[in-house]
Amino acid sequence: MKISRLGTRAKSAIIGGLILAQVTVVPTMAFAQQMPKPPEPAQMATQLGLDQQQTTDFVKIMDQHQAEVKAVLSEHGIDPQKAPPTREQMQAVQPQLKQLQEKTKAQLATVLTPEQMQSLASQQPPRS
Repeated sequence: MKISRLGTRAKSAIIGGLILAQVTVVPTMAFAQQMPKPPEPAQMATQLGLDQQQTTDFVKIMDQHQAEVKAVLSEHGIDPQKAPPTREQMQAVQPQLKQLQEKTKAQLATVLTPEQMQSLASQQPPRS
């Protein structure tokens, strides 16, 4: 099935999965030995074959997203570099992380083509 034939829900699911995968990596950085570090946004842009303007926009969006996630975690006393967050801490931040996920998803959808979004989603490591 061609990506252009996918409905809005399918496209949203692809984008949502992509952002959720990115959001869940930051809180689990303490498990870096168990989980490979995600590629940097600039490296991801290169792998996607983005043009210069797309790369600039993509890196800006992803860097902003990562900074916002770290700020939310910090506001709740979570520092994944020092200790893994507790279940209660993660439950407390989930609503804010979900809002950031939706915001980033909407921003990426304005920069990437549906094909690029699908390619990006396929590059994400599988979630366990």
